Formats: sequence, structure tokens, C-alpha cells
Amino acid sequence: MEYTITITGRGGHGSRPDNAINPINCFAAIHTALRAQGYAPIRVDGGTSGNIIPNTVTFICMFPGSREILEQVVNHTCAAYRCTAQIQ
Repeated sequence: MEYTITITGRGGHGSRPDNAINPINCFAAIHTALRAQGYAPIRVDGGTSGNIIPNTVTFICMFPGSREILEQVVNHTCAAYRCTAQIQ
């Protein structure tokens, strides 16, 4: 099954990462967790400039497991990173 997942943090300037909640870090943790479940990334989009921390990261993946497992991994990881997620 194909899913589009948008992770939302709080963007900011790269010179002040302490004022941001970086959704890229959250995505990296989700990616690592889902690889063990058979996750296959298709595309990742996030950011428009090298010195800006984006507000969101969107990725599309193929996930052969149940949606419930996907939701648990994504939602628990987002909570740990102070981000939110939307799964479509």
C-alpha cells in the first residue's frame, strides 16, 4: 500500500536550530524504524534552501504491513520529536 506522510515541526533559520523543531530529524528516526518492517521510500520532499529548517517533510512510501503498525511507528516517533504527522 502507498502512503503519503507529512511530518510537521517548527521551521527556522539554520543559524538558530535551537529555536526550531526539525521534522527532518523525526523523518530519519521514522525511516530507520520502518526499514525493519519492510518499508520502501519512494520520495522525500522537505526544505527549499540550505540555511532554512523546513516546517514540514513529506514522504511517500510503500508499506506492506498493516496501517496500524505504520500509524504507531509514525505517531510515537513524532511525539518523541515534538512533531505531528498526517498519514494519507
